[in-house]
Amino acid sequence: MILLTFCYTLLLAKGETKPLIYQIDIRKDIGATTWLYLKKGFAEANKSGAKVIVIRLNTYGGEVVYADSMRTRILNSKIPVIAFIDNNAASAGALIAIACDKIYMRTGASFGAATVVDQTGGQLPDKYQSYMRATIRSTAEAHGKDTIITGKDTIIRWKRDPHIAEAMVDNRIIIPNVVDSGRTLTFTTNEAIKNRYCEGKAESVDDIISKQMGIKDYDLKVYKPSGFGIAGISGIILIICGLTLSMIDNINLDFSRVPGGEIAIALFTVLISIAVAFGLSIYLSNKIGQKGIFRRVALEAEQEIAQGFVGVPTEPQQIVGKIGIAATVLRPSGKVMVESNFYDAVSEHGFIEQGTAIKVTRYEAGQVYVIKSEE
Repeated sequence: MILLTFCYTLLLAKGETKPLIYQIDIRKDIGATTWLYLKKGFAEANKSGAKVIVIRLNTYGGEVVYADSMRTRILNSKIPVIAFIDNNAASAGALIAIACDKIYMRTGASFGAATVVDQTGGQLPDKYQSYMRATIRSTAEAHGKDTIITGKDTIIRWKRDPHIAEAMVDNRIIIPNVVDSGRTLTFTTNEAIKNRYCEGKAESVDDIISKQMGIKDYDLKVYKPSGFGIAGISGIILIICGLTLSMIDNINLDFSRVPGGEIAIALFTVLISIAVAFGLSIYLSNKIGQKGIFRRVALEAEQEIAQGFVGVPTEPQQIVGKIGIAATVLRPSGKVMVESNFYDAVSEHGFIEQGTAIKVTRYEAGQVYVIKSEE
């Protein structure tokens, strides 16, 4: 009876286990570190037995090669993946979002503009655009089709229209009531819902899980990559142990012939040496460039303003408050033209399409900042 009661209790406990929701935040440009971060996050989610993975997106895009690796990892995931567009999912971020099984967007969020550009915001040749068009189209096609029966009619349609996904890359595509020719497609939240590229609005991850998925009681774990922690501390200890053992006469860790005092002396020697080396490095770092042989190590030349040296150009300070136009798409960086001169600029708030009137708000650290002009 005791054994049966114990087994029954275990079964109840197992049945009442809360579903685990795994959250991975992507809040910077897509690159090598972002890809590694996502890959490790998925590995940990699989190991932890997560029921759902939520990718919280707020990115202006990044490198296509890493975005492609990320979308492939998402498409091949055995765990359902949900994208929560917290603010922006542009360019490479749009590709990642489309790869997810479901997409939810915060009110006021934007999603799209996946044209391949260079560092200045200019479009790359069609060779690159062609690859991106096929990649984003195949990503949308990967979600398959829905069969809708209305009365006697049966309609088969894509869950996510690949033509719409391609319009986020190619501004030549015309889709009636969706996008006109000459404009790269970017969706607002309501537009994405209308065109079946968003399952609904959500203001938080909890909204998605509790309201959209109907899971009231759950465990949420936000992925945080391990830092120095156990690995770093154990590494230092092992280095000290290795140096200590190298100073005593032992074979295959056999200490039978080693006097006890020798181990203490070796350990003390290693610790003192590390402390002296650390202190000496700090002392010498303050002496470099002052006198003696160390004077030739450090650069002593000074670039005086009187000799014509300046840190950054000062001309852009004069255009603060003036009106110009966006010479390229600002997402958020690009080029603007003010008084017939071109400047590298950054948008203060979201995207600015090419040809839009802009106003220069400030100039800091060699960078021009602009907003859309309403004048």
